Amino acid sequence: MTTSNQGIALPVGTEINHYRIADVLGQGGFGVVYKAHHTHLDEQVVIKEFLPVELAGRHGNTVSPHSNSKQDLYSDCLRRFMEEGRTLVKLRHPNVVRCRDLFTANGTAYLVMDFEDGLSLDQLIRALEQQNDSYTQVQLLHFLIPLAQGLAYIHDQGVLHRDIKPGNVFIRRHDGSPVIIDFGAAKQNFAIASQSQAPFTEFYAPLEQIEGGGEAKPTIDIHAFGALVYRLVSGAVGPKAEARAMALLYGSKDPLSPVAEVTKTKLTDAFCQLIDSCLAFRAGDRPQSMHEIVTALEQIAGKSLSGDSAKYTKMPAAEKPAKAEKPKKPAKAVDDSKPALIFPTKWVAIIVAVAVLGGGGAWAISEFQQQRAIDIEQQRIAEQQRKQDEAAWGEASSGNTIEDFEQYIANYPEGIYLEAAKSRKKALELEAELQRKLAEQEQRDKAERDRLLAEQRERERIAEQQRKAEEQRRKAARARELAGEMVSIRGGSFSIGCDAGSSCDSKELPTKQISIRAFQIGKYEVTRAQFAAFVRATNYVTRAERETGSATCYAGVAGRDPFWAYTNDITWRNASLMGSGQGDNHPVVCVSQLDALEFIDWLNKETGMKFRLPSEAEWEYVARAGSRNTYGVTNNQESLCMYGNVNDSTALPDGTFWNSKLSCTDGYAFTAPVGSYIANAFGVHDIIGNVKEFTADCWNANLSNIPSNGSANKNGDCTKVVERGGNFNTSPSFLRVTYRGDPGNAFRGVHAGFRLALDN
Repeated sequence: MTTSNQGIALPVGTEINHYRIADVLGQGGFGVVYKAHHTHLDEQVVIKEFLPVELAGRHGNTVSPHSNSKQDLYSDCLRRFMEEGRTLVKLRHPNVVRCRDLFTANGTAYLVMDFEDGLSLDQLIRALEQQNDSYTQVQLLHFLIPLAQGLAYIHDQGVLHRDIKPGNVFIRRHDGSPVIIDFGAAKQNFAIASQSQAPFTEFYAPLEQIEGGGEAKPTIDIHAFGALVYRLVSGAVGPKAEARAMALLYGSKDPLSPVAEVTKTKLTDAFCQLIDSCLAFRAGDRPQSMHEIVTALEQIAGKSLSGDSAKYTKMPAAEKPAKAEKPKKPAKAVDDSKPALIFPTKWVAIIVAVAVLGGGGAWAISEFQQQRAIDIEQQRIAEQQRKQDEAAWGEASSGNTIEDFEQYIANYPEGIYLEAAKSRKKALELEAELQRKLAEQEQRDKAERDRLLAEQRERERIAEQQRKAEEQRRKAARARELAGEMVSIRGGSFSIGCDAGSSCDSKELPTKQISIRAFQIGKYEVTRAQFAAFVRATNYVTRAERETGSATCYAGVAGRDPFWAYTNDITWRNASLMGSGQGDNHPVVCVSQLDALEFIDWLNKETGMKFRLPSEAEWEYVARAGSRNTYGVTNNQESLCMYGNVNDSTALPDGTFWNSKLSCTDGYAFTAPVGSYIANAFGVHDIIGNVKEFTADCWNANLSNIPSNGSANKNGDCTKVVERGGNFNTSPSFLRVTYRGDPGNAFRGVHAGFRLALDN
């Protein structure tokens, strides 16, 4: 089914709360009804959307009041809709549509119901009338009894339907059973919100419902039930309640004709009288509960409903109902306190014979008196048994269980109410069997729902796992792109500081045992290219650049005294030394620790990871790489040129050399491209030489209070930072793995850079 004009409805394909709109089944002044598909459970459902058109409208997918003046009324009506929905989702009966979910979205509320495959009773009536056919009484009773049972159930739950009519009774296609749908309580609550939409259906609604103001009672639905049957048997809709009221007010005949006068099919007197009583104008003249109607219908049905229910979607031909039996006159009660004047016919004949023939009269009269006494005793016993029978029936009816009726049948195999007891017992057994099957089906449905839900959760878990893995791969790829390669460092413990017997500075003492957790560290120092990507993305300006034209970066200038000093107009972009410049793969210099932290903050936002500077304990742990060598990679000064860019015999551009140079040659007087030399035992390059590296620690004059867990020391002078490792012009004494420098956190020089760390 495809609806071409959706009007105020949501577009087909819209998804709300795991439900996808598949079609628009109907729309009116109080809301829209959709056919929808549960995207997770693969089930068809019906969704009723609250949308009172005189109060609110749709803007996009959102429902909102037409004006501020209608906001309070709209909110109150929405609250009432939610209250009714919370009541309806608790109802469970085979002949009442199951409301399975209630939720809010788009500024309004939605009630989700089971999708039933079939046709409304209104559609079936019209189809039957087109064939000039109608239901027989037997056929009517097949679905009127369960329909009445459904109404009795909702009344027992304290709920009124308020809009029973053929259009709100659905006939299932597979077995012809009825389902009550579209409760009208919400419409009744919203009557104040509408000047054009009546919250009831004329003829079906009695006068007390139309006028309102009083306490709503089940007799409202009982009247509507009678009106529904009236429509079925007469083929017409009766007069409005107002017309009946006017006629009765002026003493005229009630314009609603009795059922027996308008029916198109043969009905028993009892059936006609029951429907007429339901349609009584005054509520007090109607049956007061649907249970009374259920009982009456079952008694009218008698044995005619034995066997399987009729399949009404097949439109069976009319059946001739059984001729109604005339009611038997009840037996006259016997008063045991007075002599019974009962003379059996045979004894009247004996008395006459004695009187005519004479002789033996005394014997005859005596015999007559004896027989008369026997008859009186038998009548007394019969009356006593009748009373016991009635009392037993009353007790069985009051208990209303299978066991109660079984006991009555066993005790009174020829009782007055034997057939009624068998019928009630059969009805209860059928109901018990139905409830058992419903419970089994519910158990199977629940197991299936649980299975589907478990499968869905497993799919979602796998999808989430895959999503996280993909996100992790994406982050790792982005991290490699921006941060470079990282080396995994296994955890362990070592002794930090200068060993006894070595040439130690007081800053490198005392030694202390440190435990290091596994982490990752940059395979290389951060390069100019990596830092440039950060600057391009953020337009970041380093502290050296902010001070262009004054003391920008600490550098050496030939012929200047002193050679090393802050030098104008040198930044990370053009860092050089006596004409020796840098390429993109050289370590970035002329940046401070504060600049490095800004770079790391951006990097973490871009990758979703948590990069940081290494602690000085982690740095020394990596530099030692499990050894106790003076320089980490070696004890031999002359072999340092193989592992790093150090103060060597490579000539400066002007032909001079660094002071205290080593006899080996590493090929670079200024910075070298990262990774130009042999990595240490942990696979980390340039840990000795090239540029000094900032750590995350605040400066302390010695190692006394360094944390034993390997974390950064955040106590001390935090305007200064611990600097580790030598650089391109560092003499051997400053290349020791235990050497500690103390520049300010804003210091920037051509010989200082940084390396990244990352927790596992």
